[in-house]
Amino acid sequence: MHPTELHAIVAAAADALLPPGSAASDDALPGAEELDVATRVLALLGHLPIVHQRLLRAGLWLLERVPWLRLQPRFSRLDRTQRAAWLQTLENVSPLTARCLLPIKMLVMGAYLEAPTVAQLLDVGNGQKVPLAEPLPPVQHLPVQRPEALPRQFHAEFDVVVIGSGAGAAPLARTLAGAGWAVALVEEGDSHTRDEFTARPLDRMPLLYRDAGATVTLGNPVVLLPIGRAVGGTTVVNSGTCLRTPDRVVAGWQESFASGLSPEALAAYYGEVEHTLEVAPASWSVMGGNAATIRRGVEALGLAGRPLPRNAPQCHGAGQCAAGCPTDAKRGVHLNYLPQAVQAGATIFARARADVVIREGGRAVAVQGRFRATDGTLGGHFELRARRGVVVAAGAIGTPGLLRASGVSSAALGRHLRIHPATGVTGRFPHEIRAWRGVLQSYLIETLAEDGVLMEATFPPPSLGYAEAGMTLDGHGRKELLGHIGQLATLGLLVSDTSEGRLLHIGRDRSPLLFYNLNDADRYRTLRGMKLAAEILLAAGATEVVPMLEGVGPLRSRAEVAACFSRDWPASRLQLSAYHPMGTARIGKPGQGVVDGWGAVHGVQRLVVCDACVFPTSLTVNPQVTIMAFAHRAAERILETW
Repeated sequence: MHPTELHAIVAAAADALLPPGSAASDDALPGAEELDVATRVLALLGHLPIVHQRLLRAGLWLLERVPWLRLQPRFSRLDRTQRAAWLQTLENVSPLTARCLLPIKMLVMGAYLEAPTVAQLLDVGNGQKVPLAEPLPPVQHLPVQRPEALPRQFHAEFDVVVIGSGAGAAPLARTLAGAGWAVALVEEGDSHTRDEFTARPLDRMPLLYRDAGATVTLGNPVVLLPIGRAVGGTTVVNSGTCLRTPDRVVAGWQESFASGLSPEALAAYYGEVEHTLEVAPASWSVMGGNAATIRRGVEALGLAGRPLPRNAPQCHGAGQCAAGCPTDAKRGVHLNYLPQAVQAGATIFARARADVVIREGGRAVAVQGRFRATDGTLGGHFELRARRGVVVAAGAIGTPGLLRASGVSSAALGRHLRIHPATGVTGRFPHEIRAWRGVLQSYLIETLAEDGVLMEATFPPPSLGYAEAGMTLDGHGRKELLGHIGQLATLGLLVSDTSEGRLLHIGRDRSPLLFYNLNDADRYRTLRGMKLAAEILLAAGATEVVPMLEGVGPLRSRAEVAACFSRDWPASRLQLSAYHPMGTARIGKPGQGVVDGWGAVHGVQRLVVCDACVFPTSLTVNPQVTIMAFAHRAAERILETW
């Protein structure tokens, strides 16, 4: 499709969704055409993976030609009213057509909300909940080795080579370097500072996420699964929530998968992690309107809730956690564990993609890979020898492909994928909340935790979250609802899934292909959580609530909520995202798992896995603290045995 035609189609869709205001209305917001939203959308589209780009282009090509079926002109040549009617018609045809339209609508609405004029009129900029009382301390520049300063054919030797730099890699590297070992960390992403986190959130997605945050699982339903890629891993872009895995879950692992993995054994490591991250409950001074609203509903129903413990002791409530903290208040490992590891002598190689772990005599002895240029292309090669051994901490999506490329063979490798499927409910209130001001993920409700459902008050930056919040209020995302964005609140939930997916890697670059279907047990629990979330929002004073169920309109009473959730909704109607992939190289005996209870790969000497892929079941909670506790435990074992 010619770029001019593509621009015309996007511009036509954006104009239908976001028409200009009229003198007879209260609508003071400019239209998408006036702001040239289409150009911005196409620029964002260019950051997506090639496969995603081709699919979106194919969808736009079809949108342009669908009116021909009724002997009408092409979509872009219809008048605005006709185009809006066609968009609504396509959404009403089936959940599938509605889902196909959602990506372009998300890009259009996100680009529109980030336009300076709109951001100012709606007051949705990067405002702090609590203004800074004094200037921020100087930016911490983490010393890293980048390809530009290294030979194209680079060779070096260390005691241990660690692949990754996130929640699993950083604590382990600090411990080993602190013991005097020469440690190298190999990270595919780059190192970033808060100076780069002042850009618009959508511009930060290609910077901080793999595939610009557009990774998905294929199945019933399709699930968005953003994965961080930076020095510091996903800790740079997660919500900052710090929860310990329930003892009952760890006890189940000990009974079914690995002895010695007791709740008591992890307790001391949790304490060290929480001390390093400076974990404490979020302060009500920065919690914001979303948390206060949810709390009001919880208390009205006689339930219990509490502020979430977070690694953000100096939080000012910018609400930007998912796109990098602009004040360094959220203490990702790039601000503690990694600087401490470097101070102890560790070396971090940024934009270095590990391709294979080399084995000699059944033992891991080196890591080979390629350097990545700033534009993403792969260039020079490196080989890092490991005198003592190799640790793989590339995450539940990256580690399995690397192990397979390195000759590790296990029936469990790449299987047993768990993701903590997440969804939520949006409420519209008669008063201003401005839910984006304050802690992004703030308030915890554990009423259904024993059933594997954790509820967390969450409101992302408007340009990232409006498609999941305001647009669901009428299923279409009409512009007039933007005037009510300040009256929205959301309550999210995640499910400790028993569903299992599978991970494959395609091509030399090991592009991930993920398959995942939600089973009936998890579907029922998701719907149960959505029902309670809707009831909480109504109890808090919402005039209407909308669950993230395809095609479900506003519900205005508990009776309507009860009627809605008395239906047996299929998985295909659920709008899900997920942020916690795990289990793809799980702990277990040979044949049952890929690694033993300490993370050592079966059948390979001196090769340890240290990330969320080792968890044999879902955790029920956000996993970063548990990953770090496992890393401390693995590091101690390595010091004893290597």
